[in-house]
Amino acid sequence: MIAGKYGNGQERREKLKAAGFDPDEVQAAVNRALTAEEPELPGAARDPADKYVCKTYVTKASALNVRTGPGTDSRKKAKAELTPDGQRHSNDEGQLLPGTRVTVSQVRRAGSDWWGLIPSGWIALEWHGAVYVK
Repeated sequence: MIAGKYGNGQERREKLKAAGFDPDEVQAAVNRALTAEEPELPGAARDPADKYVCKTYVTKASALNVRTGPGTDSRKKAKAELTPDGQRHSNDEGQLLPGTRVTVSQVRRAGSDWWGLIPSGWIALEWHGAVYVK
């Protein structure tokens, strides 16, 4: 609703009802979200465009590159360029080890690939269909 996908006023109420939502519950959830309360949308499925969100994940890859920007065209960071915590959880090349907890503060999508910004830099969340975090 915040993005305007459902229109305004009565048009929004009708579109929400047609999609199977209770307009009053959705509006209450939006109000909670805008006042920093955790929004809950009863019965609502997550938008596929929100496949990855800002939260803490655990790395699954055996060696996950950290980059200067989102995308493989961005340079890989060396171990010395990572945060102290990133250095503790990386191999000699600066790649994050499996089982490392990472907090993603920003998500970018590039085609079918997903990238997340962590304190040490950008990591692939999903690349060419391979999922690197859980």
